[in-house]
Amino acid sequence: MRNQFATSLLLASISFTIFATDVDHFKGTPSPDLKSALCNLQKFDNTLKTITDKPLSANDMVQIHQLTYTLEVALQKVQQELKVAAEELEKVHKGSEVVSKEQVNTAAKKYLSKTQVLTSNLNCE
Repeated sequence: MRNQFATSLLLASISFTIFATDVDHFKGTPSPDLKSALCNLQKFDNTLKTITDKPLSANDMVQIHQLTYTLEVALQKVQQELKVAAEELEKVHKGSEVVSKEQVNTAAKKYLSKTQVLTSNLNCE
């Protein structure tokens, strides 16, 4: 009896592995820069909200699965860009401590190029 149970568990795990690898994977919409990432978040968050504001069908689940790839790409880009902004702000901070005008100006421009996209009105097309 134990051997049958163990065999059943093994077959079930193999079946699950095969099923999990058969799931279709999509390419997300690219987010080459911070603005496009934010616009993709805006657009596809609205899509996700619209879909999930009602009872979900099997087709809805397929749509959600597909759009999560784009949302993941966009979030990764935002994280990368915020990391750069934080690093540049730290350079501004350190430069201000030692009164390095060149370091502050250079780092501030790089920092602001990231954060201004976050703090301005997005004109997504």
